[in-house]
Amino acid sequence: MKEKDGSVDLTLVLACYNEEKIIRNSVQEILSVLKDSSFSYEIIFVDDCSRDKTRQLIDEIIQEHPHLSIQRIFNERNVGRGGTVTQGLLAGKGLVRGFIDIDLEVHARYIPSCVRSVLNGADLAVGWRIYKFKPLLFYRHVLSRGYLKMVHWLFDVHFKDTETGYKFFSQQTCLSLLIGIQDPGWFWDTEVMIAAARKGLKIAEIPCLFIKRYDKRSTVRVVRDSIDYFRKLIAFRSKMSRSGNASFSQGRKGWNWRERGSFRIAREMIRNRVRGARRVLDVGCTMDLHSEHGMQPCTVFDLILEEDMHSRIHVDPRTIQVRGRCEDFPFKEGVFDLVLLWDILHVVKDEAGFLLAVRESLRPGGALLLSIPSGIVFSDTRGGNRVHERRYRKEQLCRLIERCGLDLEHITYFNSILFPVEILSRWLNQSTWNKEKGPGTSSWVSRGLQFTLSWIFSWERHWVTMICFPFGLSIMALARKPE
Repeated sequence: MKEKDGSVDLTLVLACYNEEKIIRNSVQEILSVLKDSSFSYEIIFVDDCSRDKTRQLIDEIIQEHPHLSIQRIFNERNVGRGGTVTQGLLAGKGLVRGFIDIDLEVHARYIPSCVRSVLNGADLAVGWRIYKFKPLLFYRHVLSRGYLKMVHWLFDVHFKDTETGYKFFSQQTCLSLLIGIQDPGWFWDTEVMIAAARKGLKIAEIPCLFIKRYDKRSTVRVVRDSIDYFRKLIAFRSKMSRSGNASFSQGRKGWNWRERGSFRIAREMIRNRVRGARRVLDVGCTMDLHSEHGMQPCTVFDLILEEDMHSRIHVDPRTIQVRGRCEDFPFKEGVFDLVLLWDILHVVKDEAGFLLAVRESLRPGGALLLSIPSGIVFSDTRGGNRVHERRYRKEQLCRLIERCGLDLEHITYFNSILFPVEILSRWLNQSTWNKEKGPGTSSWVSRGLQFTLSWIFSWERHWVTMICFPFGLSIMALARKPE
């Protein structure tokens, strides 16, 4: 089943531990699916010191199928589920390398869909388990959903299923991603998914029906393993915080609760109102939004505002970086599907001229997503310098957008729920200014309170894409270039 150069389309890893009761039937089902597929394949069994006849059965299966490319790795000591899978994936030669749980609680019939997703451009394809509701398994569902929510909150990622034993990698992704994974046990899955998100990889989630098997004893001990999962999750989050990598975007290092909440709102707007954007211009890269949802290639315009001042730039290595002044906007007409101006327009001297240049760079039907500080309350000042050169009301921004020939699709205030907290924060920042230490930006807010405020603020993302808030400390607008 190998090509002339020794490579195959798929390397399928089957990690085993005491599987003598199910291994033959499972392998039969897997081979039936693979033989009906159009791609070449190899199978690698990795046994992690089984105490039953699993190894003997693996040898028998290999002997029964001499025409197939089937290999085996027998560990001399138990290394854990994650370490076992990693061994097999790194030993393979496939253009796509994946593994599934050999109990087939998620059936092998989904393998071709995952492989095709990777061959069509995804870096990683994972099974998204769909459960049939059963009262006896309700407690497992609650624990699983609770764990997933904690992953969402702690790492700002939004997967539907992190723990599925059904993952397929491109060859390049497999080699670059797995070497850095440290946990050899069940937490390996979570670490892989977070690492993939931090790298900005394109991830396809394939819906798969999960059917619980009662004819085998699970190696997962729900209470003990759940406690261990949560403990490792908190420890992993703490470790990433100490290294400055608590979120998958390096640009978020040091963000306070306002910036994190604002990021989540902007991301939700892109997810719900701007679909299919492939060519993206992020002016200033202040939010690092271009790394979301595989929006590549992306161009970052590192905006020079003063002779000694340019935007806060944190660029993904796969992006194109261009540095220049706003009056020398260097992009051609009709290039981009989406332009992001997040907290940028209010520091540009000629905002109308700059918006006209941005409009020209959009293709017909292309979207502009921008935010600016509103004029409802006093401006933020730091060290005697005004952080915001100008502030708008919603009506003013509407007129500016329409004057520049853009069709306004949605506009709303945001940062509304924590309006009183934000006013207090700005007053304390101004009153605690120290010229040597810099502004007292949220110095009065503990790390735990930062997280809580960020979480409350980000709840606005569920509404701002559909309704218009009557007040807030910022304004967000989505406009499009006419067809």
